[in-house]
Amino acid sequence: MRIGSTDEYLVGTELGLFRGPLNGPYTYIRCPDVKVAWPSIDIIRSVVVAGNTAFVGTWNGGVRIINLADGHQRVIDQRVGMPSDMAYAVIPVSDDRLLISSNAGLVIWNHSTHTLERMIGVSQGAQSLEFNSWSWLRTAQGTVYFGGVGGVNRVRLEQLLMPPAPSLVINGVRTANEDGDLVELDAARVIVLDHDANNLSVDVSAIALSASSPIEYRYQVSGEHNTWIVSQTGDLQFSSLAPGMYTIILQGHYKGGEWGKATSIRVDVQHPFWQSWWFILALGAALSAIVWGVAVLVTKRRETEAHERERLLHDERLRIAKDLHDDVGTGLAKIVILSENSITDEGAAESAKVVADTAREVIDSVRSIVWVMKSTDESLRDALGYVGDKISDLFSDKGIAFSYHQQFSQDLPADMLTRRNIVLSLKECATNIVRHSKATTVRMTATLVGTDLVLEIRDDGVGYDTSRNGHGSGLANIEARMAELGGTMSVETQAGLGTRVTLAIPIARIA
Repeated sequence: MRIGSTDEYLVGTELGLFRGPLNGPYTYIRCPDVKVAWPSIDIIRSVVVAGNTAFVGTWNGGVRIINLADGHQRVIDQRVGMPSDMAYAVIPVSDDRLLISSNAGLVIWNHSTHTLERMIGVSQGAQSLEFNSWSWLRTAQGTVYFGGVGGVNRVRLEQLLMPPAPSLVINGVRTANEDGDLVELDAARVIVLDHDANNLSVDVSAIALSASSPIEYRYQVSGEHNTWIVSQTGDLQFSSLAPGMYTIILQGHYKGGEWGKATSIRVDVQHPFWQSWWFILALGAALSAIVWGVAVLVTKRRETEAHERERLLHDERLRIAKDLHDDVGTGLAKIVILSENSITDEGAAESAKVVADTAREVIDSVRSIVWVMKSTDESLRDALGYVGDKISDLFSDKGIAFSYHQQFSQDLPADMLTRRNIVLSLKECATNIVRHSKATTVRMTATLVGTDLVLEIRDDGVGYDTSRNGHGSGLANIEARMAELGGTMSVETQAGLGTRVTLAIPIARIA
């Protein structure tokens, strides 16, 4: 540290304090106090020169104040009231005050009166109780930064040098009614108010130790709001407190300084009888009994209605399935038998064969309808597996190679309407292929694409000219079934190049 405008410097080392020009020679400045801690007093941690005085911090040897003119020294350590003999930095902040960083926190020491004025530890905002040697900076604006083992401390000197925050005195508490009655505080500082006398006036004051800094007050009402309200006077008003328990927290400080120790008052605003626990409990019990009774009746009614709907649906399924199987199925079986017998007649052989094939297809369709209606397994995967097996049998009988690929792993629930339309639409496609395509290979896939289930059946047959309507009502039936599910059907074909039918059904309709 340079001494004024001279060419001399003070150099702090771990072997002592030296004085001299930059290139030497140096004079050893030894501490004359024979009762200090040696050799700690010679392990220098900071040097600050102010005018003709040097302020030196040592390692566990306290603070040395050296008059550079006559060499006189004073030592400030625990013997005279310092909280610690460790002094990392010693900074003069006024004519008689020093700001010292130590392993007991930050210390303000008055070296004129030889008194400890203030300590700042962790509970007062310090990052830790230990700081680093030579790690500090004082700005022209009056802010000092200290580096410590737990971070950086920022200290504003104007706030630090203020006197300690004042303690508050509660002079009186009154209800703000027409009479302004004085409210007595009990030993626990609890005020009990009736619900219609819920305005409160609190008078607080503090002893001002600094005439130059005015005192400000602030308060916070827990349970009503959690923000601090600042007042320039000690007359604090609390109006329209709702019934309940409140804690009024009060603090004072010199304007710009730290807030002092808090004091508090508890306020109990009584509830009216209709808000009392016994009244609410009784009312709640009565309402609960009513709600429970209504809920039981509604639940029983819903269960009865659900059981009835389930029974009717089950009976309807069985009736339709029985009618289809017994009446339609039996009648079509007779057609097959009669048609097969007529095949021996040469003139009727071809038409009878057509009748027989048609009857077989109708029977198979009826069986598919029966399976859909009798099945209680609402599984899309099972429905696709069922129709895949039926189509495979149909193509196998005609010598057509068939493959089916399901390109999604998860299963989806499918109601009876969905299963019926999917099964019958795919079988209609397969029937059209057998009747018209002359295909040798057919491939069917099921894929989830975006928000749709996409079913595709493709053949390598002769295709057809889409401008000619030669396929009866088969495709129209498929299109109608897809529309019933909110889906679409598309056909791609070209003479000699096969046909591809694509069915797209919204997943939301299935699931």
